[in-house]
Amino acid sequence: MVLRVTGLLMGTLRRMRIVSEIESIHRAIAEAPTNLDELEETLGSGASLADPVVLAAVPNAYRASCKEHCALWEHCREQAHAGRHPSVLGDVAAEQLAAAGSIDRAIELMTGAGAPPRNAGEENLARTLRAANDAFLRVANV
Repeated sequence: MVLRVTGLLMGTLRRMRIVSEIESIHRAIAEAPTNLDELEETLGSGASLADPVVLAAVPNAYRASCKEHCALWEHCREQAHAGRHPSVLGDVAAEQLAAAGSIDRAIELMTGAGAPPRNAGEENLARTLRAANDAFLRVANV
C-alpha cells in the first residue's frame, strides 16, 4: 500500500494486515450514523455543537493529524482517551490494533484474559501480540 507521509511529498510502501482493516471498517460503519438524518436523530432536533452534551454525542475518529485541520481535535482526542482508543498511541498503533478496537481489548487479547477472539482479525492480532510480548519478556529476562 502506498501512503503519503504527513508533511512530505513522497510516498512510502508499508505492509498492512488487510483483515484488521476490514474489521475496523465494519466496526466504524456499524457505529457511525450513515446520514445527516441519523445524526440529527442521535443528537436531537435543534442540537448545537456549542452544547458540550451534544458535542460529546457526536461520533469521532481521532487521528494525530486532526490537529492540522480540525478545530474539534482536542475534543475528539479527549473522547479517544476516555474510550481507550488505540489512536491515542499514534497512527501506527491505531492501524496495528484496529481489530481490537480499544487498548483494553488489545491487552485482553495479548494476555488471554476476557472474552476469546471474536473474529479472524482479533485472532491474528492475539497471535501477533502474544509473540511480541513473549519476545519482549525473553529479551528483558523477565
